[in-house]
Amino acid sequence: RQNGFTHLLAIGKHRAPGRLRLDEGSVGSGYLKGIGFYIDNDFATKRSDTGETARGFIAPYVYIRLVLVDLDSLELRGEEAITASAVRSAARNKTGFDPWGAISPEEKVAMLRALLEERISVAVPLLFRSK
Repeated sequence: RQNGFTHLLAIGKHRAPGRLRLDEGSVGSGYLKGIGFYIDNDFATKRSDTGETARGFIAPYVYIRLVLVDLDSLELRGEEAITASAVRSAARNKTGFDPWGAISPEEKVAMLRALLEERISVAVPLLFRSK
């Protein structure tokens, strides 16, 4: 408040059942939390662009919670949970069948960044509308 800020936006981990969206539904078991990569070595996948099939996939995911605090009153103004993922078939791997190699390190960062930017840009305006 001393620096003229009116609100604080805090970002923390959100824990929820892992539901990774595929073209024909979703897959996943257990819970996901935070930001990371879900890897499945056995699930049969198919590339949507070529029809090529493979075993396994990698899915960058973002499971976070946004909390908005009004600094004048120190009251919670709103919170939004974000759960997002992007599944890539192991068929994209040019060096073998390991799902981790299906996307390059640069693509991994870019995919996480895109998930964050897309979902946060939708969630933040909702926070300011709540309460």
